[in-house]
Amino acid sequence: MNIIVYGDFVLLDPDHKDVFTYTRTFEGKTIIVVCNFRKVSESWSLPEGIKLLEDKVLTSNYDGISLRDGSVSLRPFEAFAAFV
Repeated sequence: MNIIVYGDFVLLDPDHKDVFTYTRTFEGKTIIVVCNFRKVSESWSLPEGIKLLEDKVLTSNYDGISLRDGSVSLRPFEAFAAFV
């Protein structure tokens, strides 16, 4: 996938201590990567303009993602990538 190699990188939440999130954009497509680096669950609010859909998840170390009211509930050490 060229988007992962050549896509423009944008860090989404640099002040969050435990959740690492960024996007890669290339040729009109955007992927978001969300990673929880804690051994406990975390909640992360989606930035304005980013909409996640479960059927757009490319990869995850858990089955599915948990979305509710503009937030993602992340399980311990959960990470996923999805088209947005």
